[in-house]
Amino acid sequence: MTDKKISSRPIWILVSIFLILNILGLSFRSFLTGHQIDLNAVLTANLIMLLLSVYTMQKTLKSFSNPNPHAFLRNFYAGFLVRIAVIAAAAFLYIYSKDGIVDRATLFICLGIYALYSIAEVSVLRKILFKKNNA
Repeated sequence: MTDKKISSRPIWILVSIFLILNILGLSFRSFLTGHQIDLNAVLTANLIMLLLSVYTMQKTLKSFSNPNPHAFLRNFYAGFLVRIAVIAAAAFLYIYSKDGIVDRATLFICLGIYALYSIAEVSVLRKILFKKNNA
């Protein structure tokens, strides 16, 4: 398996999650707006998480070729910190733009999106790492 093949499949998994969440959000638009859930915030959170996950996954995949085993851990935890910082800044900006009057359900949906992307990224990286060690 070539490096190009290894690095393109995880990206497609993240893109498919992005598309599925967007399709679900747009399909249930009337339901979400009926429950005062800000669909624009949810779709923006989905886009931000896609971009962050692609960036951190690419950095982590590059670290697999580094002979230093600590390079993987450094990149993985740095990606985690970058995600947390960007999501915290985005949440602060969202709450500030709404003058503190936001629906909790919107924030919890965004938290669920964060968890979904994190779980997907860790599971894909784990599979690649075990495949590489067993090969």
